[in-house]
Amino acid sequence: MKKKSALIHAWLAAFVGAVLLGASLVASAGAANAAAPPWAINVTLTPGRVGGSGTVTFSTQTLYRQTFSDPQCATQTQTAPDGTLSVSFSNLTWTNAVIRYSPPLSQWPSKTSTATDPTVTTCATAGGTLVPATATVTQTVATWSVDYSCRNAGDLIIAEYTNNPYLNTGNSAAIWGGSPMPLKVPDNGPPPATCPAVALSSSSGAPGSSLTITGTGYTPSSTASVTFDSTVVGSPTVGADGTFTVNTVVPTYPIGASHRVGVTSPGVASLTVPFTAEPSFTLAQAMDAKAAVWGLGAATSAVTSIRYAGYYRNYQFGAVIAVNDENLFVSRGAIRSEWAATGFENGLLAYPTTDEIGGLRNGGVYQNYQEGAIIWSPASGAHESYGPIRSEWQATGFENGVLGYPTSEVLDGMEYEVSYQNYQGGTIVSSPELNGAHATFGPIRSEWQATGLQHGPLSWPLTEVVTGLRNGGSYQGFIFGAIVSSPASGTHESYGPIRSKWAATNFESGPLGYPTTEVVKGILNGGSYQNYQGGAIVSSPASGTHESIGAIRGEWQATGFEGGLLGYPTTDEVGGLRSGGVYQNYQGGAIIWSPVSGAHESYGPIRAAWQSTGFESGRLGYPTSEVYSVPNGTAQNFQGGKITVINGTTTVS
Repeated sequence: MKKKSALIHAWLAAFVGAVLLGASLVASAGAANAAAPPWAINVTLTPGRVGGSGTVTFSTQTLYRQTFSDPQCATQTQTAPDGTLSVSFSNLTWTNAVIRYSPPLSQWPSKTSTATDPTVTTCATAGGTLVPATATVTQTVATWSVDYSCRNAGDLIIAEYTNNPYLNTGNSAAIWGGSPMPLKVPDNGPPPATCPAVALSSSSGAPGSSLTITGTGYTPSSTASVTFDSTVVGSPTVGADGTFTVNTVVPTYPIGASHRVGVTSPGVASLTVPFTAEPSFTLAQAMDAKAAVWGLGAATSAVTSIRYAGYYRNYQFGAVIAVNDENLFVSRGAIRSEWAATGFENGLLAYPTTDEIGGLRNGGVYQNYQEGAIIWSPASGAHESYGPIRSEWQATGFENGVLGYPTSEVLDGMEYEVSYQNYQGGTIVSSPELNGAHATFGPIRSEWQATGLQHGPLSWPLTEVVTGLRNGGSYQGFIFGAIVSSPASGTHESYGPIRSKWAATNFESGPLGYPTTEVVKGILNGGSYQNYQGGAIVSSPASGTHESIGAIRGEWQATGFEGGLLGYPTTDEVGGLRSGGVYQNYQGGAIIWSPVSGAHESYGPIRAAWQSTGFESGRLGYPTSEVYSVPNGTAQNFQGGKITVINGTTTVS
């Protein structure tokens, strides 16, 4: 391949500068280095194995970035204008037409590749000087496909892009990269005789007049969705003979004369039939009529076009929004103010899909949008609702559930990619790194707040609130622990080594039961503990973390807990001793229990002497008393005798 000549560079610079820059396609380009190809959407037709079927594939380069080895030369970047495709399949009379819509170009599946461009050996500096350099090109190509079926050879395929940058150049067809538009369905055999069809009782009618829509050839027992333009007018169940009927009326304020009735059903391509409204309204007339019904007052602006073929018109007390030049929605009051705060149709919610809908709990009102909703109530105000957090709120029952109404916006930018939203009864926390979205509410949320929320020892929630535990208990898992609640024990945190030890005892189903206090820190030598229904777990850096239960715990309490002569436990309880005995070691000795002798301390020289006799397996057996004072010393009674220490001398008797 020959190296790019100065002539080719100049041609590319002229074309990209005059056309693409004018079309807002190039974010940053130096004239001498603008080597990106003209932007276009390429179209490929692939016939299917069944007659009248096939696939139309659209692909386009959404990013072209050229970087140079010499830092004196600026990086060149070209990006594609975001928009959506509409693809129509129809015969010449536009009966039983199919219209499909793509997601925004930015959401198409894409692949990115990076390679060295072997044709580049120089680049131009900011001053226009050519210097030796190599170039690396990064390209992202996005693809979207749509299937068709039940089409006759020669039927039309017409694609339109909502943000065609060539409209103002006089060559709007340049967007298709040389493919003639409309395309035609290739001949791969006749379509099946059982293809679905839609018929209208009349192809035209006055606003408010009756209209019957009939479908044939559909799957029995399936559900069909029938729309007039984009408004659903029926959802019939297909009969055993593959037919359905919907009786509706022509909308009161149809915008323009040309409209469409559409039918979608699982497993069947969507069909569209044209309908003519007579008489019709201009967009401005329809907006004014709707504004009058909603009491928006006089118009204060002209009808103005906005993103993705939308329009708006402002009034004294709100606005009317037209979506796809078909559906009109009112925008007013606190909900409109919240929508404005999100960026109107350019924001995360995009366009409204309903008017305001009232009748919610405690006087609430909501309005749905393409990407979520805005909810208002007198007590909570107006707040956005979208994404995984909205899905979780829906799972709790929306405003009728435990959370009630939202009381804040969605707040993001936290660690672990966390976003959250507060509600009257709690919070929903969402993160792709933390198992999705989780609601936290009630006593568990109150306890989480008491620990310092995400800034405390537990950090963010990892699970839902899980119910159905023993004795009516519940818990919620967090990054570094859990919060556990039961009617009898209350609601308490659980984390760190103490939680690990509780887990080893089988949590609430073990001998300790539920926690009854928080984790208490600041005791002797950096220790901590947590009380439970059946005892406690005690931890210190020197002794480790151990359970403390039953009669042995009672004896340890009598010695003064960790502040007494025994100090902290250094083992859990150890069973399997003679005659059903159990012991637990401590920093300063041990406590020993048996069914016959009870629980007693063991420490110091007396313990050493008892050890020399074989502990409980020796002739003395188990201790039967505490260590007590005698003249000039101490003593302790055992099942088989006594040990005394007087003036430093130990006697076993």
